[in-house]
Amino acid sequence: TKIGRVVFKMTDAAAEMGSVSSIEVTVDNIKVHSAAKGWIDVSSSGKTYDLLQLKASNEYALLADMELEEGKYEQIRLDISKVVVTDVEGQHEAKLPSGELKIIGDLVVESNSTSTVNFDFIADQSLHETGNGKYIMAPVIKVEIREDADAEVENNKVKIKSGNLKTNIEIGMDIDGN
Repeated sequence: TKIGRVVFKMTDAAAEMGSVSSIEVTVDNIKVHSAAKGWIDVSSSGKTYDLLQLKASNEYALLADMELEEGKYEQIRLDISKVVVTDVEGQHEAKLPSGELKIIGDLVVESNSTSTVNFDFIADQSLHETGNGKYIMAPVIKVEIREDADAEVENNKVKIKSGNLKTNIEIGMDIDGN
């Protein structure tokens, strides 16, 4: 079996968020799908990331760094279980219309090569305030997939030095989860 490496990472390029000082997103699970093998678990760590901290530090947080069998994966699924928003009035758990984000994109894994998948949460378009301190998180994400990349992982942060851009799409859902 030929194996390649895939690094999944996350960043946030939101505009100014006003009174919101923190958006903590808990990612439970990442899966990839190939026609040949069906759904494969990439990570089920249940880690929490603060989107606005990522934006402030301009860093890429590591979601998963793993080896996958060579081949083409045409779907990626991100499961989000919880979003906590902090504003001037304190912490609020945001409602998720759907905790499951399916992303259609070409992730090609080649042996002895690294591919990268970056999820850029556009927080200012994702977070909707409904009044009374209530929030809905309907994620809008820019997904960038690179092949033949040079990825360095240190302290759960990722640095990408090169790579051929393969997919660059913006996906999102409305407040009804569509």
